[in-house]
Amino acid sequence: MSRNDRSEPDPNAGSVLVVTVATADQSRYDDSDSIPARERIGVDSDQEVLAFPDLERLTRTFTRKTLELIDVVRRERPASITETARIVDRDVKNVHTELRRLEELGVISFVEEGRSSRPVVQFDELRLCIRFDDERSHVPPELAHAPYRFEAPEEVYSRITDAFLALDRAARVTYANERAEELLDRSGEELIGSVIWEQFPGALGTAFEERYREAVRTQEPVAYETYFPPLDTWFAVRAYPSETGLTAYFRDVTERKRRERRLERQRDELAAVNHLNRVIREITHTVVETSSRERMEREVCEQLVEADSYAFAWTGDVERDGRTVTPNYTAGGEESYLGAVRIVVDSTDPYGQGPTGEAIRTHEPQFVQDLRADPDYGPWRTQATKQGFRASAAVPFAYDGRLYGVLNLYSTRPDAFTKPVREALGHLGTVIGHAMYAIEQRKAIVSDSVLVLELYTETLASRLVGEEVDAYVSVKRTVPTGDGRIFQFVAVTGMAADEFVDRVTQIPATEEAVLLDERDESEELWFRLTVSEPSLSETLASYGGRARSIRTTSDGTHIVAELPPDVHVREVLEEVNEIYPGTELIAQRIREREQRTIREIYGTLLDRLTEKQRAALETAYFAGYFDWPRTATGEEVADLLGIAAPTLANHLRAAERKLLGVLFEDDRVDRR
Repeated sequence: MSRNDRSEPDPNAGSVLVVTVATADQSRYDDSDSIPARERIGVDSDQEVLAFPDLERLTRTFTRKTLELIDVVRRERPASITETARIVDRDVKNVHTELRRLEELGVISFVEEGRSSRPVVQFDELRLCIRFDDERSHVPPELAHAPYRFEAPEEVYSRITDAFLALDRAARVTYANERAEELLDRSGEELIGSVIWEQFPGALGTAFEERYREAVRTQEPVAYETYFPPLDTWFAVRAYPSETGLTAYFRDVTERKRRERRLERQRDELAAVNHLNRVIREITHTVVETSSRERMEREVCEQLVEADSYAFAWTGDVERDGRTVTPNYTAGGEESYLGAVRIVVDSTDPYGQGPTGEAIRTHEPQFVQDLRADPDYGPWRTQATKQGFRASAAVPFAYDGRLYGVLNLYSTRPDAFTKPVREALGHLGTVIGHAMYAIEQRKAIVSDSVLVLELYTETLASRLVGEEVDAYVSVKRTVPTGDGRIFQFVAVTGMAADEFVDRVTQIPATEEAVLLDERDESEELWFRLTVSEPSLSETLASYGGRARSIRTTSDGTHIVAELPPDVHVREVLEEVNEIYPGTELIAQRIREREQRTIREIYGTLLDRLTEKQRAALETAYFAGYFDWPRTATGEEVADLLGIAAPTLANHLRAAERKLLGVLFEDDRVDRR
């Protein structure tokens, strides 16, 4: 209501403003800050009703100081706001703000007199009451001595839906409704007359005491939410101080807080999974661009701690002794942590029973959701808690049965590794393991030198040729297919085809044996073997190596293997012995690769091609026969050369075979 909507009231008019709480119709009030509903009782009535949706907002609006201010304006009729403030002994700005608020409610209006605005009460009588459908009402205790008329049956507090406590200046409970008794797990007899801090000593030093004292000191309302461990309950509290004490409304919001925490955990989980997926994409991109394992490990650590998902990350390797884990790269946290801890692989050693040792032994990710409680985390618990770590993970970099390293992550939150996060980290470990495998394969191909191992075993010979057969078996080429299988191309002499197939297929790793070429009995038989893991070839391939030759006779099997020069020989030998027990290392040496220039390769090829084969190959290439789609057919190329199409096909097949023979260093390719 504006200041010009009302003139100064007639003292004899007998107008009445009834301030109420109409709880029967609270559903109309959706906005907690909206102006209360106002209505006139009857067309010619001199009474108006100002209806608040609940008791809390009524007592918050009409405090004892507010009622005293209204009474001063009605009785003293001050000439200005400044004079009003002087009479009530309050700050002018504070009084001005409160009078303007009362103006909005229609309780006060202003009369302009020169440069001053004189406040005027619009009603001769102000009644504060709470009405219900049965017309009962109640006076709030903090307003019990205000200079106005009330209607107040005692049982009204039971109609308040929130828990309600009234405290006097000594923090003694003067009233508690049934809902308060229920939430506080105390009877009314226990609460009334007791000091609240004696009833609940666990509240001392918490937000309950801090905000209570703040409200009493400032005489300003406070609102807050806090957890109370003794009752295992979250409370939402609104407290309104007065000169006689404090009124508190509170409710149990535990379920809402649990929902909020669940949602927060889900958001954190989603953010962590999305971040891990971004790291996986970045690592995949890095693999394409780099052949550096060191750069890959460094970027993994840095990216994982970049978004604050994890406090600390490090990667490590098993030392050549096969026992100790040595860190390679770290990001976040304090490197001093790693300097103060020890990690081994041996499961019988307490320092090998944590997540890192278990991940290395099983090639499976391991997670500790609360390292303060995990019984196997004892050797590292003190140092980890000093860093603020609460949960940890160990993710192996493994591919195709080979371990390339391990990633360790630490979070400051317990239960940080939820199921989606665990799955994403497991996938990350596989991606990195495959990437490291690819790097080693590339290094093995382009390296200027190779490690040559000469091995001897009697196990394979006894299975393959027996003790009485004078046979010779040589593996000429090993080709990994990329799907877990390996093709071996084998030359056999001194044994019939059926006998060899029968013997070789009894070896568990052999899935299939196919005869490729059969000549007279004095010549070699060529077979293609399909081998699955575990096998000698698969083991060597997992280290970026291959079997250069495998010669088996009744005396035993001699194996010559080529591997990258930095491979751990002891580790390779241990894995080979798992397949063929008793395998011995006869010799090892570093051999420089024979470097062939393009001109030398080209010269070798020209030496092998006949004139007609070279003419057919060059004409077909430059005519577009090998393009896609073809720009020249076989018949058209044959016409150009003046030969029949089948003859062209024979020339091309022979030339292609010789070309590939040079590429794969196959000496069987003849010069025909």
